[in-house]
Amino acid sequence: MDSSAVMDDTQLAADSMGLDTQQEPGWDTQFDEEIQRIRSQIKSLTSRRSLLTSSILSSQRTTTLLSRRISQPHLAEHPFLDHVIDLSAAQIKHSTLQLHRLCTGCTTFLIKDPDPNAVDSNRVFGIRIEVPVGDSFLPPYYIFLNRPSTAYKGLLKIHRHTIPPAIPLAIMAKKYLPFPARDTMPEKAKKQNLGGLVREVRRELVGWCLRKQAVENLDKNLRGKHTGGGILKNVSITDAEATCLRLEWEGGKMARIKLSKNGIVNKAAVFGYDQLKRDHTLEKNLVDRGLCVNELVRVLTRDIEGIS
Repeated sequence: MDSSAVMDDTQLAADSMGLDTQQEPGWDTQFDEEIQRIRSQIKSLTSRRSLLTSSILSSQRTTTLLSRRISQPHLAEHPFLDHVIDLSAAQIKHSTLQLHRLCTGCTTFLIKDPDPNAVDSNRVFGIRIEVPVGDSFLPPYYIFLNRPSTAYKGLLKIHRHTIPPAIPLAIMAKKYLPFPARDTMPEKAKKQNLGGLVREVRRELVGWCLRKQAVENLDKNLRGKHTGGGILKNVSITDAEATCLRLEWEGGKMARIKLSKNGIVNKAAVFGYDQLKRDHTLEKNLVDRGLCVNELVRVLTRDIEGIS
């Protein structure tokens, strides 16, 4: 059957019932916005439910009530009681683990190197470094060390690690774990400082992860929104150390920001839509205020409206 004939029949049926088949302008956009709003609300309510569930299950009162189930026969026969007890035990275990990770940012352990030709009887000293970001922990980072020489007992050397390339681990190891040359007498070997190495590595890791997280939040909060310079298109990191940012607006406007390792704005260069004229006023305000990267949302959306 001809599709045009089907459409004509459909239109005739709609006309006979007094229905308007013409779509109102923007109706699809309204539906998309409503669907997005509902999805955001569902996500928020799900997060709240998870938070409330965790708080209830890990509370001392809940633990006490559940522990008395044996002395209360009418509760012991409840079909969901065992499930609730299992949930409570799992939540307590999770809370204990998170507390341990929060209070002990670095832990050590010993493992065996499976390589049959490994030095020092296959013994490897491991260091686990935890990095909290927001309300969660990232996967741990590891440093593995061994004692490669019997002539210098007690002196360690990095064997393997999972530290990202953005962290100058080799430079830090040279500073804190100096290893003597072959012709150096053992008594003249420089003293190593493993604690100093771990502290500096963890400090660098935490700063690096927090800067990356802050830029991700900045992009999430500003992308597609109107700032003083128009609609912001993108916020991105342009270097491995996560200290250089690039902000792009629709129409070609661009800003480059240099951060310190603490996330403070050190330098800024803002170019207009023609990529020739620079906004020195905004650059001065960004640098002189000593802004943290987390404060850029407020600055770009409210405090400074002179980006042009």
